[in-house]
Amino acid sequence: MIERLATEGMVFDAAYHMGSFSGAVCVPSRHMVMSGRSVWHLPIGPGGITCPPDIAERTIPAVFNRAGYDTMRTCKQENCYEAASAQFTLRHDARDGSPELLANYGSTNHTDRTSPPAADPRQPPLPPNWLRKHPFDNSHLDVRDEVAVSGVWDRRDERTIRNELGREYACSENIDRQIGRVLDTLKAMGELENTWIFYTSDHGIAIGRHGLQGKQNLYEHTWRVPFIVKGPGVKPGTRVPGYIYLGDSLATLCDICGISPPETNEGKSFLPVLEGKTQAVRDVLYGVYCGGRKPGIRSVRLGDWKLIKYESPEGGLHTQLFNLADNPHELLAEHHDPAVASSLPAPPAGHQKNLADDPAHAAKRAEMEALLLAEMQRHDDPSRFSDQPRKDAVP
Repeated sequence: MIERLATEGMVFDAAYHMGSFSGAVCVPSRHMVMSGRSVWHLPIGPGGITCPPDIAERTIPAVFNRAGYDTMRTCKQENCYEAASAQFTLRHDARDGSPELLANYGSTNHTDRTSPPAADPRQPPLPPNWLRKHPFDNSHLDVRDEVAVSGVWDRRDERTIRNELGREYACSENIDRQIGRVLDTLKAMGELENTWIFYTSDHGIAIGRHGLQGKQNLYEHTWRVPFIVKGPGVKPGTRVPGYIYLGDSLATLCDICGISPPETNEGKSFLPVLEGKTQAVRDVLYGVYCGGRKPGIRSVRLGDWKLIKYESPEGGLHTQLFNLADNPHELLAEHHDPAVASSLPAPPAGHQKNLADDPAHAAKRAEMEALLLAEMQRHDDPSRFSDQPRKDAVP
C-alpha cells in the first residue's frame, strides 16, 4: 500500500528532520512536526532561545481545531509532544504488533545476548554500507540504541543485522496493512480523491549501516526520512528532491487548507512543489545531533554535496565529504576492505569514499565548511567546532 501511495502521489527524495540535542531523537522531531519550529527554537531546547509559553496553542491540532476541523491522533503514547497531543479532539493511543509477520522474513525476537540469532535465507541481505563497527568515535557510541537494544545490543555481525532487518521489514509490513485499511475505507466512503495524505517518519535508523544501530547520526539512512504526499492535483508517480524538513508540514497543511499559519511557525510551505511549480523549497539543508559529548555532529547539504563534522573530547575532530550522486550510500575507506566488501551486496567503486582529505576536492570542502558555519549561525546553534571561529569571537 505504501507503493500504491507512491504510485498515486509524489515522492520527496530529499526530506529530512533537522536533528536532535537528545538521544531520544524522536522527541525534538515530533516537536518540530507539530510546531513548525526549528531545532534550536523548541520549548524543550537547550539553546537559550525563548519559545512562546503558549506554543502548544499554535501547533497543528490547535490551529486546525480553531479552523473548524476535527483532529485525531493515533500512535504510541511515549516520547510524544504531550502538550500538543492534548490539543487533539480525539486520541487513540495504541501500539499493536503482529509477531506472525516475522516469519515472512525469517526473523525472531532474539533474546540470547551471548550468541547471534539463527541464519535464515528469507532474511533481508546486508545493507550496501554495512560495517562491523564505526571507524571512529562519533561522540555517542554508548547511547542506548548502540549498545542495549534487545536482540542486537553491541553486535554487528551478519546474522544479527539480517535478523534485525527482518524485524524492521515485519514492522513495515504491518504499517503497510494499516495504511491499506485507511485507503480502502476512504475509497468506500467516496472520499479518497478528496483527501490529502502525508506519509512520513520522525527519523531514519541505521541497523548495521556504517557499523551503527540507532538513530543518533547524520548519515543519509538516518537523517533522511521517507515522505510521500497524495492529494487533489498532485501528479501521480512523480519524484522531486523537495529539500524539505519535517517542520515544513504545518506551513504546508495550512497552505493547502487556506489557513494562516501561526506567527511562531518557521517552516516553509512546499505546496508549490506539490502543484508542480518548482522542484524544491530551499537549496541548503542543515542537520545536528549532539545528544552525547559536545559539540557532537553537524551536517550540511547543498545539491549533491554533503559535509558531516564530528567532535568530542574523546573522539577528536573528524570531517567527511560526500558527493551523493556518485556515492549515495556514503561509503568509506573501510568498505573497500576485502573482508567487508566480500559481504556487501555489491563491491564499492574506487571513487566511493570520504573525499574530505582529497586535494582534488579541497575547494569544495572549504565551500561546504563555510556553508555549515553559516547555517549554524543562522539557526542559533549554541556550539562550534574547534576549527571554527569561536561563537563569541569578534569579527
